[in-house]
Amino acid sequence: MDTSPSPSMDTSVPVPARITLGRFTTMHFVHNQDLPTDFAAYVRKRRFKRLELQGSTNTCIVQCKLLVRNSPKKSTTIGKGRKDFCIFNRLKEGDVIVFAAHNQMRKKKIKVYVKKEFSF
Repeated sequence: MDTSPSPSMDTSVPVPARITLGRFTTMHFVHNQDLPTDFAAYVRKRRFKRLELQGSTNTCIVQCKLLVRNSPKKSTTIGKGRKDFCIFNRLKEGDVIVFAAHNQMRKKKIKVYVKKEFSF
């Protein structure tokens, strides 16, 4: 699978202190699986209870609840709001999404870049 940035994921624009928090296919996001390790550590460290997700095309901001569990094993997932975000951004299984935070953005606002998978 080609993981090079698509036009919607333009990384040539200088954005101060962008942190890529996780990259995974929407299959994981759609089915409420654990967040990637770096993303989970980022939200746990800041003790977030909610996140504001915004798509790469500046779609509406969706408030999402974080589900943080410490036992029996550590688990961090995005709960309520996740499905709405998928619908608003027309995400389908196989799309690659990248979560990024910027120092200039509000603390709990996460930008989500989407690379659509194409079937041939």
